[in-house]
Amino acid sequence: MDDRPNIFGAPVLWRYTMRSPRLTMFDARLVFFAGLPILHFRIWTVLLFVVALVVFWLIERAGYRLPSALRALRSSLAGSARPAMPRSFYRPAVSTAFEGHPLLPQPRVKAAAKTMAEKVDQSTKARRKPKRSRSKTDSAEPSAFPAE
Repeated sequence: MDDRPNIFGAPVLWRYTMRSPRLTMFDARLVFFAGLPILHFRIWTVLLFVVALVVFWLIERAGYRLPSALRALRSSLAGSARPAMPRSFYRPAVSTAFEGHPLLPQPRVKAAAKTMAEKVDQSTKARRKPKRSRSKTDSAEPSAFPAE
């Protein structure tokens, strides 16, 4: 305890400087809610004051001070996962085909690709003209303009 004289003529008890101010048995922050019904007397302002009074009483009954209760509320809303950086700082995921094997086999996709390849082969075979055999009159060197 500090016994040096001060302007108040009483010892300064530093252990009380951290305590929250109180009006009778409630936190002094209720003054803001008490001013509402005084300045704007309506039923909703009186109800707001009563609700604030009950909330402050429940917070103190649980053993919290108002800043501690607000921190606990914020912590419960934020959840247990605390990332090191905001989500906007992370790079977006990019999917490239060469990085790995698919997790699950996809037989339908392979079968569909196979049937599509068969269809392409059949259509190109139908469009091709049969090769003609070379006769002695044909030159061995291909011409500049292909014959159709």
